[in-house]
Amino acid sequence: MASTSINIRMDADLKQQFEAFCSDMGMTMTTVYNVFARRL
Repeated sequence: MASTSINIRMDADLKQQFEAFCSDMGMTMTTVYNVFARRL
């Protein structure tokens, strides 16, 4: 499967919190976005 890049704008504090959440879950932000997109 080919991959592509997307850009997402968000508040810096929100990004930091999201990165911490992803880390706690043992995943990267990219993995979490892919899981979310597939579940939709």
